Amino acid sequence: MSENVAQEAIGPIAVSIAEFLEFGCAYCGFNSGSATFVDSSNAVWRCHECDRECVVLTEGAINSPFGFRLDEDFIYYPELEDHPRRGIPAHEIK
Repeated sequence: MSENVAQEAIGPIAVSIAEFLEFGCAYCGFNSGSATFVDSSNAVWRCHECDRECVVLTEGAINSPFGFRLDEDFIYYPELEDHPRRGIPAHEIK
């Protein structure tokens, strides 16, 4: 099982705002989407290209304030990870 498939089974990943701005969507690298949930400085962001969600954390944050119910008994709170597309610049509509 690939790491991305394994991660999807767990839930969205969390990346820093700095890496998000540089590398785009944590899954496909697209740089256009919308925030579906926002608190003071963190967001759940949905990509307009692949339609997947990631959590974008303010600098210094290490845990998502947003929980994702994965089943009746388990709520997943993503922790900050290195951007999986680190080193590959974000892309726009061509």
